[in-house]
Amino acid sequence: MEIFLKKNLVIGIILFFVFSWQFIIAKTSDFSSLDEIVQALYDCISFKENSKPNLDRYRTMFIPSAQFIRVSPDGVMNMDLEGFISFFEERIDSGAIKSFYEGETSRKTNTFKNIAQVYSAYRKAYNSDNPTEFSEGVNCMQLYFDGKRWWVTSIIWEDE
Repeated sequence: MEIFLKKNLVIGIILFFVFSWQFIIAKTSDFSSLDEIVQALYDCISFKENSKPNLDRYRTMFIPSAQFIRVSPDGVMNMDLEGFISFFEERIDSGAIKSFYEGETSRKTNTFKNIAQVYSAYRKAYNSDNPTEFSEGVNCMQLYFDGKRWWVTSIIWEDE
């Protein structure tokens, strides 16, 4: 009986951490307003050389079925959350991306009750901190508020 109780306690503790990991990794303020979640998205995807983006924190901002759609002259690339993270990590691990910066330059937000559409213009740079080498683009993000926090449901973007 004692072994059974210890085993169930250990399983309970493991399940608690598995299901609450996103709240342990993320800062609560990341979710409380549209301004904070958008800024957090840019903060955790950007990183300097010899460091890594905070992709665990990034995961906490999205619903599990979030969609990422990249529009480019080569066509449209549709990914889920883990597909986008894998795509980004592969480029980092291969050395193609040694540093990355993306920062918001302007925003237009439309809201209705608990949903929001955010058009976020940005400047970005790969492997450089020289502003003359930055490019621009727009992220269009859809979010919803569940009564406690904001969740990103999708992002579609295009670079200049």
